[in-house]
Parts: sequence; structure tokens; C-alpha cells
Amino acid sequence: APASDAEKTLFAESMVALESGVFLAFNAEAACTLLEAEVDSAYAEAADQDHADEAEHEGEAETHSDIDAAYSVRCENPAQLSTLDLSGLFAQFPNFAELRVQWVSDTAQSAQDLTPGAAVLELR
Repeated sequence: APASDAEKTLFAESMVALESGVFLAFNAEAACTLLEAEVDSAYAEAADQDHADEAEHEGEAETHSDIDAAYSVRCENPAQLSTLDLSGLFAQFPNFAELRVQWVSDTAQSAQDLTPGAAVLELR
């Protein structure tokens, strides 16, 4: 968890960047736009808890590093939707080692693990 003011600022800026979804690069033919984003992390949830809980967890190692993000997207040409390139996400967040991506459309659903070396999600 971020400890210093600089780390807390970087964390807050990172959450804003994740919520913006600017790194979502769908194939152009689909003409997709982001409708909504929801980003949660264990640290953000812990920061919202009362300080009374801190004594209970004193001495425990901080290992929270998961971030959950949900994006709702509308595509003008959904039949043309074939890929989502997340290399921009890995470029912006070089410490991201792996993404577990789950997606659902009106005709299909799937899951795939992405890495910096394999950052394109196949949607067909």
C-alpha cells in the first residue's frame, strides 16, 4: 500500500488513468466508445475503513496488489469488433505483469490472460 504522500498521489493518479480507459484500443472498424468505467483496488477499499481496524491488522504484511476494473463499451459496428489491444495499458503501467480479462457481449463470453508480450485480446 502506498505509504508516502508521493506514493499516495501516484496511486490516485493511476486510479484516474484506469478510470479514463484511454488505453482501450478496439479495432477501428468497430467504432467503440467507453460508456462507463468502475475501478476498485484493495488499497482504496482499505483506505476507506475506520482507523479502528488498524490495530487488529497491525504487523500483517501488505500484499494487496489486485485491481478490479469493469468497462462498459458501446460499438457502432459490433459485428466488426474483433480485437482489444491493451499494450497501451502495459506501457502506462510497466509493473503490470498479467491481466485476467473476462468479457461478455450479447452473443459470446470468454476469458484470457494478457501479458506485456501478448497484450491483444481476441474477441472472436
